[in-house]
This record gives sequence, C-alpha cells and structure tokens, in this order.
Amino acid sequence: MIKKIIEFLKDAVAEIAFGIRCLCGRPSPVKRFIAVAIAGCVMGIVFFCILVSSVYKIGLSNGQKEIIPELNIMRQLNLKNDSINLLKQQLNEYEHEQSNK
Repeated sequence: MIKKIIEFLKDAVAEIAFGIRCLCGRPSPVKRFIAVAIAGCVMGIVFFCILVSSVYKIGLSNGQKEIIPELNIMRQLNLKNDSINLLKQQLNEYEHEQSNK
C-alpha cells in the first residue's frame, strides 16, 4: 500500500518536472544558478521571519509569566511610606512652616 503511494508520488513529480522542462526548455547553467539563488533567498527570508516570530512569541509569553506575579506583589506592598513620598511630605511641611512665619 505504502509502496503504491510512493510510486504514485514519484510518477507525479516526474510528470510535473517533465511538463516544466517542456514548457521552459532546458535551462542554461546561468539560469539554473539564478533560479537556485532566488529560491535560496526566498527560503532564507521565510526562515528569518519564522525565527523572529518564534523568538517574539517566546519572549512575550515569558514576559507575561514573569510580570503578572510581580505586579500582584507590588500591589500588595504599602508604598505610602517610601522615601520619595516621605521627602515630599517633609518638603510640604517645611513650606507650610515657612509660609506661616
């Protein structure tokens, strides 16, 4: 069964190749090189796009896994007594004292 499918595919590929040769004629070495170079460039561009897309998706999923727990931890912290707010509070008190004098 599998041998029949493989033979059918080989025959189909041979018929397609023969049809292309009849349509285009036998390519010269220069045309063959140009065709291979173009095919290589197209495959390289497709590979690069798939690579960039995959790396972006991996980074995006890892970033979401790492950021969400950190945001929950930050929300639980009491940030009213941090150093910047304390400095602002002291500055406001100092300005209030200066304006009352």
